Amino acid sequence: MSTHSASSPARRGFCSKSRIISRREASASAPNAADLDRGRRVGNRADYQDLIRLSQMLNCVHFLAGYPVEPIDLHASIRHLDATFDALTLADKPIHAYSLGRRRNLDCLEMVRIARGVDEAALEKLAMAASAAFRIFSACTNRASSGVSTWSTRRFRVPA
Repeated sequence: MSTHSASSPARRGFCSKSRIISRREASASAPNAADLDRGRRVGNRADYQDLIRLSQMLNCVHFLAGYPVEPIDLHASIRHLDATFDALTLADKPIHAYSLGRRRNLDCLEMVRIARGVDEAALEKLAMAASAAFRIFSACTNRASSGVSTWSTRRFRVPA
């Protein structure tokens, strides 16, 4: 069983093999924003923040992943920092770190760790548990050793 952690206990979701809760989310990284007052325009941080607030208000959105609109006015090298900060401060729902590259993802994980009040040891323990779960999943599908599951090789084997 896995837990999607949010700052609010009421917003935590649980998944298991027998029950998977669907996560609805806004579209990720739309380049433009539009409304009736200002029309269509290139995405910016103010629109990004407004859409995060809207996602917080909607009960059908349970999980924030990606950017509801790309904040083009922020430089790409620091966009992930400002976007993650806004998601953590304007909403209490679980988030998915959305950025390119290992360093930027680690930046986002560190921000989430600080915002949720998790110490480094607990985060490391969680990472080890997730890694072990992934290895078990990989072993079950035989992807860890051969790179291809036995199901797919059996299914597509041509009879001699």
